Amino acid sequence: MGNEGKKVIVDIVCPTGGNKGGVENVLKKWTKYIDHEKYDLRLFHCHEGIAYLEEYEKAYCMRKPYEKADVNYLANAYATFVKEKGAPDICIANNWPMMVYACAYVKNFFHLDSMKLVSWIHNQIAVYEKEGLGGAIEVSNADYHFAISHGIADEIKAVKADAKIFEIGNPVDFPKVEIKDTDKNLLCYVGRLDEVKRVELILEALSKTKNNWKLKIVGDGERKNEILEWIEAYGLESRVQMLGWSKTPWQEVEDASICILASEYEGFALSAFEASSSGKTVISTPVFGVAEYIKEGENGYLFPFGDVISLVNILDDISDGKRKICNPKICAESVKEYETSAYFKKVMNVLDSISNA
Repeated sequence: MGNEGKKVIVDIVCPTGGNKGGVENVLKKWTKYIDHEKYDLRLFHCHEGIAYLEEYEKAYCMRKPYEKADVNYLANAYATFVKEKGAPDICIANNWPMMVYACAYVKNFFHLDSMKLVSWIHNQIAVYEKEGLGGAIEVSNADYHFAISHGIADEIKAVKADAKIFEIGNPVDFPKVEIKDTDKNLLCYVGRLDEVKRVELILEALSKTKNNWKLKIVGDGERKNEILEWIEAYGLESRVQMLGWSKTPWQEVEDASICILASEYEGFALSAFEASSSGKTVISTPVFGVAEYIKEGENGYLFPFGDVISLVNILDDISDGKRKICNPKICAESVKEYETSAYFKKVMNVLDSISNA
């Protein structure tokens, strides 16, 4: 592309405004850790909501009432931006498959043959399809693909066998928590309290275990009141602490030896990686990302989706000494490759590869 001596212009195009989620945290890190001497990074949102980027000077959004989030709206929004600011060398269509299709439309409409289009979805394709946000066909319009897990990469390959995929994972800021002796009878859950997280399954398992496991829950969300009701219904008031949202969740649970996730699906399950980095054994459903790095008995255990009895059996086996709480140092070592600085070294090598293709 002849980019020698000039910055590579990289757009990340988002279908919505930002909030306080995991995707937003990753984008914020891009603004801080990308090599700004080499890359001119622009973040464009098709709706208002860029305050989370903390006044990053090249964050942009549409300043008009949000219309229906369909392909036409998204394509017109990005086309307006390109007309005003110029086309990028690399366009990364973030999150929704529909956003990929909209950016492909803009590329074709303006005859931007030299612009490289990259898809960057953050969840299973089926989840987007269920929500009416596009699916496999829309994703296949990209020239390249960022995959945050092997599972997402496999989904893309199933649609387009010759797809050019870069498995980049997600950046993890390891919690500043000293690995030390923990309460062998204390579990923790860290994350949002919404339907797909299935926190009620964890509570049901606690009510059925032989040992009186204790649980700390750090997080907030739409299901908070329901979870409080489940705690009461299962008679767990003396064993479960609801600590609410925290800026430093891992300090709140530094005395827990095990972190449990029961999600129906995840794009990456950041909390599992953070838990491992702080030396905790992870017990989880086989969601994307987690299933790829958990090694049975070394850094954690997996149980089938929605299977309360399997989770009960794992906890009972640990109580009975048939399974062990994993070595904290081995747990921390198992996620080193996802540390933020390692992630951005990988990302910049990928951007170089795409730019020079």
